[in-house]
Amino acid sequence: MANRLARSQLRQLALFQHLAPQHIDLISDIVQTKQIEPGEVIFGQGQPTQGLYLFVAGRAILIRTDPSGAEMALGEVGRGEYINERALYETGIETASLRAAEPTMLLLLTRAALLTLLAEHPDVRAALGERFAAPAPQPEEKPRLFRGQRPEEIILHIFRRHWWAIVRNTWIVGVVGIVGLLLAHWVSGTSGLIGLIVGIITLALMGGLLYYLYYEWQDDGIIITDQRVIRVWNTLLTFQNNVSEIPLNRVLEVNAEIPPGNPFAQIFRFGSIHIRTAGQAGTVSLNIIPTPERVQAAIFAERDRFRSQVEKRAQDVLQAEVGRAIGIDTAEIPAVGPEPTAAPPQLSPVGPRFARTRFINADGDLVYRKHLRVWASHIMLPALVILGGLIALVAALSSNVLTLVTVPLAFVILLGGIGWFYISDWDWRNDTYVLGSNTITLTRMRPLWLQNQVDQISLSQIDNVVSEVNGLINTLFNWGRVEIYLIGANPDEGKVIDMIYDPPTLREQISTRQEAIKAQQQAEEQQEQRASMQAVLAAYHKLTTDEVPGSPPPGAPNPGSANAPPPRPDGIRPPTVPRIRPD
Repeated sequence: MANRLARSQLRQLALFQHLAPQHIDLISDIVQTKQIEPGEVIFGQGQPTQGLYLFVAGRAILIRTDPSGAEMALGEVGRGEYINERALYETGIETASLRAAEPTMLLLLTRAALLTLLAEHPDVRAALGERFAAPAPQPEEKPRLFRGQRPEEIILHIFRRHWWAIVRNTWIVGVVGIVGLLLAHWVSGTSGLIGLIVGIITLALMGGLLYYLYYEWQDDGIIITDQRVIRVWNTLLTFQNNVSEIPLNRVLEVNAEIPPGNPFAQIFRFGSIHIRTAGQAGTVSLNIIPTPERVQAAIFAERDRFRSQVEKRAQDVLQAEVGRAIGIDTAEIPAVGPEPTAAPPQLSPVGPRFARTRFINADGDLVYRKHLRVWASHIMLPALVILGGLIALVAALSSNVLTLVTVPLAFVILLGGIGWFYISDWDWRNDTYVLGSNTITLTRMRPLWLQNQVDQISLSQIDNVVSEVNGLINTLFNWGRVEIYLIGANPDEGKVIDMIYDPPTLREQISTRQEAIKAQQQAEEQQEQRASMQAVLAAYHKLTTDEVPGSPPPGAPNPGSANAPPPRPDGIRPPTVPRIRPD
């Protein structure tokens, strides 16, 4: 049976006013009625959206919490009002919290329940209109072969190091095996069981070493996609991860080298690859690559293919514009333009609410602070001083000896610790790295010395980005650095973002935004070309259609020559005057 309260309330919404009564009844059956107590949170900031909330009675306040934990009231929702209609059409994240200010009764229509209803009743879907039309079948998502692979990015080549990179270190496995088996044989003379255990341990160590060598070999290499060249270098023993990338259009030089002094390199044909860009620091290298000439040729071929595709895309755009301007049917000419780029993925905040190390600011920019370990190391000594001041103050107040001296001294220690804590915390909070859509801003503040250093880097001027995570502790805490090298800059002029959380994600965010900027620049260039072409065609059209001064209108007979003498009244034609035939 239909929910009468829900039915009467839903009829008041513009979204459902045009529906038939039977459709309203079906929707009202899936509506939930909720009673909310004052102070209870209806939905929280950062949670996935659920659906539409329709207030029957009561009042709630919409509150947004900033990264520092401060709350700001955005507005109120009261009786007869509703919120989150968009959640019925698409999924999203709540950008604010809704908290009841008084006893409240509301109706909740969830997106999941509505979609289930629409799947069972296509007539309701059709009545609701295009917003709820059946979604087109989505193509099956392709598996990603490496971290940071973009949704539409196609992997063209993967070049791993030569098998010699594994074989050259197998002597370690042999030494371990020989020593272990000799030890097992020697121990077996005393106890066969112990000798067997030593032998099993030796074989396990040999297998583990072989697996380590293989896994490290498999994890290194050069990846060529249809957009960029990526070098991955991992050292498992030292927990080192180094990833760098270069856009294909910026590859200027690729050098293949086989070391002349290495006989194994000459025999097995492996060597080094060095990829250079316009910047002196933008060099990516990898050693022990099989047939480096083949890798060199592949990189050049993909770079040239990428550039030719960009040129062809621009030519197709101009061809389409010219065809439309001169009236040629361009229905068969595809609508071309810059290839769409995926928007940077939305990242969730990292760290406790009072000490965020990654968050989105009010302008929608991605903000990084130094790792939480840095904050803890900054405030540890001030916190100990505050604790010591509190202990000294309690001890002084509980003692009658030298109270006039110890109490002020304890207060001084306590206040000094609080001031030190505030400065240390302020210093950490204001050292930020803000990644916007076009720039990245590195801010370094020193409150005691009144020194502020702000570097703003245009993303379009970044030549190469490298992320590094080194060491076991840094790997466990996901702590590392990102190095940014600019076009035309020296290697020692690179910008370093150090001691941050999850460096590979920041590198991926920079790379994605660079692709978006490149697509925008291509769109602007094509727009300028369109405008220039339209101006040329307009001038040509004007020259070919405007009347020349003094010329007769189209279809009018040519007048007689101005130099011809008038006819004689006696009707005798002069010899030089042409005969006029009467028609």
